[in-house]
Amino acid sequence: MSINFSTANTRRLPVYLLLDTSSSMAGVKIVGVQNGVTMIYQEIMSDPRAASTVYISIITFADQAYQMPLVPITQFTPPNLTANGMTALGGALHLLNESLDSDLIPNQGGEVKGDFKPLVFLLTDGQPNDHWQTEAQRLLSRSTTANIIGIGIGTDADMNVIRQLTKTALLMQDVNPQSIRNLFQWVSGSIKTASQAANNPNAAGGQVNLPAAPPGLVIQL
Repeated sequence: MSINFSTANTRRLPVYLLLDTSSSMAGVKIVGVQNGVTMIYQEIMSDPRAASTVYISIITFADQAYQMPLVPITQFTPPNLTANGMTALGGALHLLNESLDSDLIPNQGGEVKGDFKPLVFLLTDGQPNDHWQTEAQRLLSRSTTANIIGIGIGTDADMNVIRQLTKTALLMQDVNPQSIRNLFQWVSGSIKTASQAANNPNAAGGQVNLPAAPPGLVIQL
């Protein structure tokens, strides 16, 4: 699996985590996601290069969607997550699209360089309960300007929906504490790999190979 930075040239690497916090995520799933977000924070903070590059925003969605503003990882505090309500995926995608439009620094040429392609991770375990198609089309149109990875948690996740958001869709079939931990270790490694590329203008073609997906995470074609 690879991501491409060839059309962006920047000082910041924006990272968005879209997290399903609906009632179906209660128990092992939400605890694993909570621990996973903390792991991402700790892993990036332990890497000075990544800590100087990564900006992060979390968007949670249940009955409604809420966004933590895009901030430097050094100013980020992992939130306390709880699971309840429905699955407002469309609301989450709207917040993401609005942030991609308004919060990113464009490349202005010369010595003023904009942000690298954002890295977006979407985690969901069910089906959306709101209108999401319009925002999904809006997001998919960004496939050349944002790296979007959709991850279904459990076999109840609607992969047909996720595949309409991104060409990079993965499914966690066996959901348990270790598989969720492996997932977030992979996300952390992916962010750090992308950060290294962001700081390496000589990366061949702007193409970056992400770590291999961990056991239990199956690429969906």
